Amino acid sequence: MNKAWLSYENIWVRNILFGLFLFAIVFLQNVFSSGQQSEAKDTITTLIWQFLLMYGVLFSFNHIILRKLLFNKRYFLFLTCAALYIFLFAVIAGWIENKSEMQLSFTGQLLGAFSILFISSAIYLAHTGIQSSIVKNKIKLLQKDSELNFLKQQLSPHFLYNALNNLYGTALSAPELVSDKILELSALLRYQVEATNKDLVSIIEERAFVENYINYQLYKTNNLFISNTTIGDIKDFKVPPLLFLPLFENAIKYASETEKAFVNIVWTFSRNNISFCIENSYLGSASKLNGTKTGLKNLRKRLELLNIKNELITGQKEENIYKSDLVLWELCINA
Repeated sequence: MNKAWLSYENIWVRNILFGLFLFAIVFLQNVFSSGQQSEAKDTITTLIWQFLLMYGVLFSFNHIILRKLLFNKRYFLFLTCAALYIFLFAVIAGWIENKSEMQLSFTGQLLGAFSILFISSAIYLAHTGIQSSIVKNKIKLLQKDSELNFLKQQLSPHFLYNALNNLYGTALSAPELVSDKILELSALLRYQVEATNKDLVSIIEERAFVENYINYQLYKTNNLFISNTTIGDIKDFKVPPLLFLPLFENAIKYASETEKAFVNIVWTFSRNNISFCIENSYLGSASKLNGTKTGLKNLRKRLELLNIKNELITGQKEENIYKSDLVLWELCINA
């Protein structure tokens, strides 16, 4: 059994258990108050549909009105919708009371609806706060490990050794370019070091880093073609730093094995989502590289812990083409 289904973060398990607990209390109270088994059967049927109706109203209020409006600071629309919900709740409660032959003024129904929604919202906000705290603690633990591992990989002597060898070759063949190449390499290293200290960065900064990385790869690889295309208006989304680097590094690594090496990148921007599609030439089964897929596993885990809605699809598109497509939804925009 997947333990994630039993965790506190699972909203369905949490709501089902809480709902069953409340339903059991109300049901037992009605059964013992009636004192008759025949009435108990009618009671449970009535309580089930009444409970589901009320629960549907409360659930939709928490996940639509609170989550979509209040959490996004759309206060005027939130107050308007909340007032309509209270009125609707009072009407439903009055209809249920008429079915059960109970009488209560409409003002009392409004106060009752407000009280129930207030208590339900308070419980939901408490759950949200606890869940957010759990996620933040996981992110902090992940960042400590990932920052250390990232720095070891990116600032390793092997990486710097290759960079210095490339600069040495340039110094012999085209010494006038050395100063520019040193600045490009310095910018790459500086961004990689500084980015590990941030939770989110601008997508504009990320795209600039990818472009600098492309220039660096083209500089040290003569037989590689790279295209970088953007579709739609660029929006200044917030994304985790160095998010696209594993996909780009994999594409460069496998493309470099082929005779006509190429990497095609397409950025697609929409209202609140972005798609990063990358294709590369690929030898397929003839490849001599043994990939561990550690980079892809870390990427998926990172997106999961950061609670970013995403879809990552990787695989062989054609015989000699490999494709990776990362789509991110519901992204925040920098103010």
